Formats: sequence, structure tokens, C-alpha cells
Amino acid sequence: ENEYGWWYYRNGRIDWNYTGEATGPDGTWYYQNGRIPLDLTGMVLTDKEWRYVQNGRIITDYTGMAHNHVGWWYYRNGTIDWDYTGMAENEYGWWYYRNGRIDWNYTGIFVDDDNNEWHIVNGHAILEKDSFSNQQI
Repeated sequence: ENEYGWWYYRNGRIDWNYTGEATGPDGTWYYQNGRIPLDLTGMVLTDKEWRYVQNGRIITDYTGMAHNHVGWWYYRNGTIDWDYTGMAENEYGWWYYRNGRIDWNYTGIFVDDDNNEWHIVNGHAILEKDSFSNQQI
């Protein structure tokens, strides 16, 4: 660290070409062109996989949603959970995920592990409080 930021060093010199992750005593960080982008929060693709980053730090215990130019993704333990099918919530409401990504084409009913019935229209979900089998919609 110096007054200009945090840097990635290789053989005693700043490696201006390094983009990826590195782990140190203070955690795992994402470097872009040899520097930690402290203003970066969201998704990054490292040489390992898609990771969730907050203020330049890779958050290895993050579980939730994040987006990029391709779509919204479900993260578990800091990486995209490609096997996740289920519900997730953000400030815009509840969403249906299939294979780790919001399924914008799905319209129908999804029953979660707690036997809650979700009514889904184009990936956006509404929890039906009463059992669907006891009520007609």
C-alpha cells in the first residue's frame, strides 16, 4: 500500500499487467492492472471463476444476488452457484432462479423446500400464503 492504492508485486516490482485474485493476511483481493480497485463492488471473472467483490475484496462468504451485462446470478460462498434452482430476494422483490440465473422465461408455480408455493411470471415471484391446493386462483 502507498498513497496511490494497493498494488500487486511480482519479483519486487509492480506487475501492471496482473488482473486476477491474490490472497494475503487480510483476505482475498481482486487486482485489475496491478491495482486493487477499491471502488469496485459486484461481479468479476478471475482466472478461477466468477466471484463476488465488495470494495475490491473478494467476499468468500457472500450468498445472494449480483448482476452484470448478461443477467442476474445467484451466489453462494462468493461464487456463482450454477446448480441453484429456487428463490432469491433483492430490493426489487423475489425472483426465480434456474441453474444460478434468473429465468426470465419461466411463468408458473414453484414449490420450495418449506412447501411454500410461489406464483412466477417472467421470473418475478409472489409467495402465495395459502396452500395452492386449498384455493383457486
